[in-house]
Amino acid sequence: MSSERQTDANRENARLSTGPRTPAGKDVARWNALKHGLRAESVLIPGEAADEYREFRQALVSELGPAGELEAVLAGRIVSLAWRLRRTGRVEAGLFVRNHYGEAAERARNRAEEHVEVRNDPFEGMHGTREVTNQEAYDEALREAAEAEAKRGADSTVPAAAFERDSSDVFPKLARYETSIERSLYKALHELERLQAARTGGQAGGQVGPKVA
Repeated sequence: MSSERQTDANRENARLSTGPRTPAGKDVARWNALKHGLRAESVLIPGEAADEYREFRQALVSELGPAGELEAVLAGRIVSLAWRLRRTGRVEAGLFVRNHYGEAAERARNRAEEHVEVRNDPFEGMHGTREVTNQEAYDEALREAAEAEAKRGADSTVPAAAFERDSSDVFPKLARYETSIERSLYKALHELERLQAARTGGQAGGQVGPKVA
C-alpha cells in the first residue's frame, strides 16, 4: 500500500509541476537545456581545461545576454566559435614550441654522436662497433635531448601535434582555419545583434562583440 500511495503522490507532484511560467523563467530554463547540449566534454580537446572553458562560456553568455530560444542557440554558437578561435593562437604557439625543442633535441643528439667512435671490424658486420669516447659528455647530451623532447611533447602542445600530423603546410593552413572561424563568428554575432535589435527596438551593430584573445 505504501508503494501505491507513493506512486499516486509522484503522479500528483508531476501534474502540479508545470515548470517555469514567466517569460524570464522560461528563458532561463531554455538556456539551461542548451548548456547541457554544450557540455565542456563535447567542445574541449586534449590539453584544454574544463574549468577554464566553463568560465569562458559563462562570461561570454553573460556579455551576450541572449533571450529566447533562437538567441540562446546563436549565443551557444558564438561561444563555440570564440573558443575555437582562441585555440588557434595556442596551436600557433604550440607549433613554435615544438619546432624550437625539436631542433634543440636534434642538436643534443648530434653532440652525443660526436663522442661516439665507430670501429670497423670484419667480424662485427658492415656497421662495425660503436664505442663511446667520453661517457660523461655523451650522457649529458642525451639527457638534454630527452628534456627537449619532453618539453616538445608537453600537454600544452597536444593540439599543435595533432595539427602537425594533419598537414605539412601547418602555418598557412592554420591561417586559413583562423580566417574561416572568424568569418563564421562575426556572422553569428551579426545575426544575434539583429535579433536583439528587433526585440528591443534598437539598431543592429551596436553591441560590443566578445573578447576572444
